[in-house]
Amino acid sequence: MTYDVSTWISIAAIFVMLYCLFLVITLGNNVPGGVVGKQWKFLTFLVVLFTIGYLVTPLLWLAANSTGQRNGLPDIFLWCDLCGNNGQTYLSHH
Repeated sequence: MTYDVSTWISIAAIFVMLYCLFLVITLGNNVPGGVVGKQWKFLTFLVVLFTIGYLVTPLLWLAANSTGQRNGLPDIFLWCDLCGNNGQTYLSHH
């Protein structure tokens, strides 16, 4: 596996999200009431959701590369081709 700039950016983003998740969990008990305190569970949910998304992203690239998809992306990510050119670009590749 080659490591290009986008790979290192993805790895850095994963570590940033893991750090944010750590902060949200450890600071949860110290947040007082009020507007922020009432929304803390929702904020925690969002951080967990984004952390899972960042962790899964490299797995999608590995799965796409192992199945030989074009541009390293699975077909589900190519909706912009389908919607942008009335399907002509998408259908011409398949």
